[in-house]
Amino acid sequence: VCFIFLVFASGLGGFYLGGLAGDSGVLNLPIGQRGTVILPIDLWMPEAFSFFSIHNSPHLIVSLALIILIFLFSLLAFENYKLIYSLAAGLSALFLFQFHPYHLPTIFGVLGVFIFLSIFKEKRLNFNYLKHYFILLLFSLPPAIYHFWTIQNFWVRKIQFLQNITLSPSLPMVLFGYGFLIPLSLIGIFYFLKKRERSKKDIFLLSWIIVQSLLIYAPLSFQRRMVEGLQIVLIIFAVFGIFFLKNRLEENNFFRRHFRKIFFDKIFLIYIFFVLFFSSNLIILVNDLALYISNSPSVYLKNDVY
Repeated sequence: VCFIFLVFASGLGGFYLGGLAGDSGVLNLPIGQRGTVILPIDLWMPEAFSFFSIHNSPHLIVSLALIILIFLFSLLAFENYKLIYSLAAGLSALFLFQFHPYHLPTIFGVLGVFIFLSIFKEKRLNFNYLKHYFILLLFSLPPAIYHFWTIQNFWVRKIQFLQNITLSPSLPMVLFGYGFLIPLSLIGIFYFLKKRERSKKDIFLLSWIIVQSLLIYAPLSFQRRMVEGLQIVLIIFAVFGIFFLKNRLEENNFFRRHFRKIFFDKIFLIYIFFVLFFSSNLIILVNDLALYISNSPSVYLKNDVY
């Protein structure tokens, strides 16, 4: 269930859209004062959701995969420390920061908060955690130094960096973009916080969602880039929230007697998923077909230019 959500789920942008499509059927993108599009993020930010990332751009697929690998190898290193896991996480970071240095705050922020909370919970300093963090930092330095050096020494790179302003849209557009995943994930977080004993994975997930949620509006010129990867932890919590609600509903005698067959029917659940979590993806696909059919200049070169 979680995998299906990770691949296909998005937000409520399809419901928000209304009459914003142009005469050709192509989606118009209204720009606000901050230079951001005034639409829910699930309609125009491919890094915000897995389906949109896979549909849109190979480099987003690679960066998302590398973020997952770094966190996966880090968890393995924290649970059962072996040098090979730290080296694997370091190599993944080395590759990621070659072309997406934006994710330095995400990776080191999440892992840093996790280590801090773990020390607080265990009431002792685990040097294996610090060793892993240091190895990851060591592998991340070459691309970070390279990017800094080119910005300092090449005028074109400096101007590109200064003009590369990608601010996050307003909070309502973010909330609408994530749609029902927000309340479901809050229920999932509530379930996690209720647990008497929390594993390393629990603490890691909580660290991830707290840090990356805050980074979206951190004082950075590339705020929008901080969204990538957030959908993963948001959906994990949302699926926990869904099963928490399911268990609670099944405990209710009135619901079990009158509504269980309807609400837990597979066809009905697929329909609900399609309406609540896939409508934005459908609009993206239809919009791209409209761009193709209308020979849109945003996609094709004109014949005289060609």
